[in-house]
Amino acid sequence: MRWRSSPLAMLFSASLLLLSACERAPSRDRPPRLVLLYAPCTVSRQFLAPYKENVSFTPHLDALAGEAAVLRSHYTEAGQSGISYASLFSGVQADRHGVFRHPAKLDDELLVAAEAFAGAGYETFYWNDHWLASARLNYAQGVLPKNLYQSRPGARSKDGLLEADAPAFAALLDRLASDPGYRAFVVANPVVTHGPYLSRHVARFLREYPHERGGLSDANIKKYIRLYYANHFALSWNFPGTIERLDLDPTEVADLIRVVELHYAANVNHLDRLFGAIVEEVDAHGLRGESLIAFTADHGEVMYRETAPFPFTHGMQLAPEALNVPLLVRGLGAGVKVGPYEAVTRSIDVFPTLAGLSGVAIAPGHAPLGVDISAALRGIEPAPDLPAYSHTTVLLSTVYEQMQDPAKAESWTVARRLFPDENPEHMWVSVVEGNSVHKWSNTEGLGFSMKVFDRAGDPGETRNLYDPDDAKHEDAKARLLAYKEELVRRYEALRGGEANRRLPRRREAEALRALGYIE
Repeated sequence: MRWRSSPLAMLFSASLLLLSACERAPSRDRPPRLVLLYAPCTVSRQFLAPYKENVSFTPHLDALAGEAAVLRSHYTEAGQSGISYASLFSGVQADRHGVFRHPAKLDDELLVAAEAFAGAGYETFYWNDHWLASARLNYAQGVLPKNLYQSRPGARSKDGLLEADAPAFAALLDRLASDPGYRAFVVANPVVTHGPYLSRHVARFLREYPHERGGLSDANIKKYIRLYYANHFALSWNFPGTIERLDLDPTEVADLIRVVELHYAANVNHLDRLFGAIVEEVDAHGLRGESLIAFTADHGEVMYRETAPFPFTHGMQLAPEALNVPLLVRGLGAGVKVGPYEAVTRSIDVFPTLAGLSGVAIAPGHAPLGVDISAALRGIEPAPDLPAYSHTTVLLSTVYEQMQDPAKAESWTVARRLFPDENPEHMWVSVVEGNSVHKWSNTEGLGFSMKVFDRAGDPGETRNLYDPDDAKHEDAKARLLAYKEELVRRYEALRGGEANRRLPRRREAEALRALGYIE
């Protein structure tokens, strides 16, 4: 599918070009004065206009795509937030950052992006809406307490949700507009589209996008969303058994899936509004040419697909919907070329690339494993050929306990067979290279085996192309097994001190429950 920008996006971009005539002319020799890393939780690129044709409900992201690099083959480390935010912020994977399941503290010895930008003279800010990537867990290293805005599990107020009219954000934009020597680095990780998907935005969504109703009546929407809420865990972790228990026929199953997708889409639309308002404020302050904005996600989300073991969730499978996440980079003053970027990139590349585009040096001895692709984004050098390695989480202790609870055991039937306990040997691993996806994963009834898929021709991963006589397949298998061995070795080395890296038991359960990970 070719990259494109909608007429609305082109009109919006044209209006911004007129508005920017009064701005300072950006210089390639002058680093961006505002760097915004906007990384919401649980964003499926299949629900975003820059990545899928005929999506009309993300106009602000579509507008940004009209003046940004659109990275189409961007992969996260894992489908779980604690692991993915760790790799995004630090530029290294779990064998270095040490997070194999959340909640877990990041090591003080790690250099994270905010620390590097602070060292280069940027004032750093963190709007932390995700309770499992919090300052308490060391994810806010490099940010002064006065610039940390934190949501709390169970609290009604979401102080960590960055909104365009937030007083602190307005103040930093005002200062940027009035003080040419001032620079700011902002991280935000809103939790808007995480399951179970909320209903509060659906009515407005259907008023503005009535075609998204797809023939569903109000009565059926209410009926099936109640069914989803009442069986959220069971539908995610034992879909076949739950459908059988609920005695749903194929038409009812299709309506249930459509209603769940509708609710997810409504929340994606709300996220688009939040983000769009922030970008509009940045541009209204004359900073369009002096800002570097990256929109990405910790991981994606799997809707229902026959070949995916767990629908409406993410962390315990290597589904492309969970791992192939969006990344848009707008850096007009930094020379970022507008248009599609097709080569494979990784979450670990984001930190070094933002640093490269901003002229921020990374201290010797702290270099991330990720690659600075700023020259490729500027069109100065060819895109590097990068392998994207990913893995599943190690089973959470609290989840394992629920799996053993006789009252909840049925909900976890399939998951319990694939991830029977907390042993890290149960992790699945994968690597994306070019158009090939290689996986070492567990298949119910068959155990661990090698799988190879054509990423371009078979996005649903329905045809396993693995051939033991193919030398390339065997080489990928050997590398995957070595990757997994190193992850397991590192996890075991950390295991003795893991209690010191966890939240207190009550707070851990509170945080996991607030995000829908446990009942």
